Amino acid sequence: MADTTTYLVGDQQVRVRAYPTLRAAHVRWLNPGEQIEGTARIEADGYVWWQHSEGWSAEKSSDGAETYLFEAQETTVDPAQSKKFKVDSQVRIRAGASLNAAHVRWLDPGSQVIVNADSRTEADGYVWWQHSAGWSAEKSLTEADEIYMIELQAPTVVTSSKPADSSINTAIKDAATENAQENTEQDNTSDTQNSTPTKPTTATKPAEEVKKTVYTASQQVRIRSAPSLNGEHEGWIMPGTVIEVFSDSQTIADGYVWWEHADGWSAERNTDNTTFFLTAGASGGLIDSAAGTGDSKAAKIGPYTNYRDDIDINSLPNLDTLFKKIPFELARAAFWQYYGNNRFSQKIWSQGKRWYSYCQSLHAGIDFGVGQNTGSVPVIAGIEGGTFSKHITNYYAPNGLFVNVGPYTIIYGHIDNPRSFNKGDAIGVDTVMGDITFGGWSSTNHLHLEVRYRGAYLVNPLLLMAPEVREAVMARFKPYTQYFYSDSTWDQWITPLDQPIIRLSDPVIGPNSR
Repeated sequence: MADTTTYLVGDQQVRVRAYPTLRAAHVRWLNPGEQIEGTARIEADGYVWWQHSEGWSAEKSSDGAETYLFEAQETTVDPAQSKKFKVDSQVRIRAGASLNAAHVRWLDPGSQVIVNADSRTEADGYVWWQHSAGWSAEKSLTEADEIYMIELQAPTVVTSSKPADSSINTAIKDAATENAQENTEQDNTSDTQNSTPTKPTTATKPAEEVKKTVYTASQQVRIRSAPSLNGEHEGWIMPGTVIEVFSDSQTIADGYVWWEHADGWSAERNTDNTTFFLTAGASGGLIDSAAGTGDSKAAKIGPYTNYRDDIDINSLPNLDTLFKKIPFELARAAFWQYYGNNRFSQKIWSQGKRWYSYCQSLHAGIDFGVGQNTGSVPVIAGIEGGTFSKHITNYYAPNGLFVNVGPYTIIYGHIDNPRSFNKGDAIGVDTVMGDITFGGWSSTNHLHLEVRYRGAYLVNPLLLMAPEVREAVMARFKPYTQYFYSDSTWDQWITPLDQPIIRLSDPVIGPNSR
């Protein structure tokens, strides 16, 4: 029998082809974490291919810039030299202990890993540990609040090798699921070398005191046992969550402004007012303090125009941060539609078509289309920390994939060749969702990117993009007069960022309401 090499599929699906060439017939997709046994290697069409039981799959590009399959590691953990960690915040598995090492896939929050105790490595500003699937960072060496994995006491003795299961996550989790009671008791265990302040008791608060200061988490925010970076980490406040804090609890420590709430202490912002974690809720503006008057982060990048009274654009979580990358290649765009008051939505409404009744007659997202000779263009997620929700084939035909990120649901609509996901699967920046191929407006030559907030509102995706990403889009698609509708009696919402929040199924607004 020929020698074989075991490979694991990385963070995105990989095609199985009949032959080692891009022109060969597509057999099926290999899913993230799936395992193959490579029996023959060949280079062709700019890729390194491996033959396996079902056909041929690309391991990587010939220049090494892209890697899809990762050689399975054989790591034996000495029973006397092992540690168990619980993943506290989604963390990458890499092929080596370096930020430059290839990204294999994600470890999800709550999963547990067994690492070699003697593998601890400091590199690129992080502490790294080796486990059966690769290397992961425990924490930053320079940022005290960047902790991704927390060591659990009394590690379980496990000898790991190549995963017999087809999923890396399953292999990792199965290695550490015994003694569930022990794990529950130790969920919040952290390094015993750090002394942690005792959590203040909120029960001693005067009964007449009202928790009257309201904030919304603009991103994942840690809950700590005390107002200090040394306070024990006790959980997360998820993006979009509204909390009430004790009005007399404001504390300045370790360069942050802290507030106490029912579950512990959380940082509102840093003291130089450049980074905000909690933003003003129903009670109004941020509170003045010895650190200076708070000013929302959104105000520095907008402020964006509101037309609604029930929701404030400038208080939306993840402004400027949700999308790390644009989900498609701008250079291959053949046509484009902006969110909101665009000419296309007004035109079809005037023709009696009511496609956009659900979004107040405006355009609910942004569209990217390809031309007849463009070829197939991959669609990536562009976001971090997402979880897959569902795949539908009707309203966003032929395929609509839904991904949840905090209070947002992102819809990748009208795409071709949708990748296969299970509900709850982790979705990262470079996760491939599907493709765009030429076929007409009613078919599959465009991506409709739609963002829903708290299940009731539609938000302009441009507002949630990193500034450099948004600027690239807006520079590519000018002049704006060709995209946004205006006439002698309508001159509102005629630039990319000056668009309203839409409420699902509310009455018609904009030029179609006249």
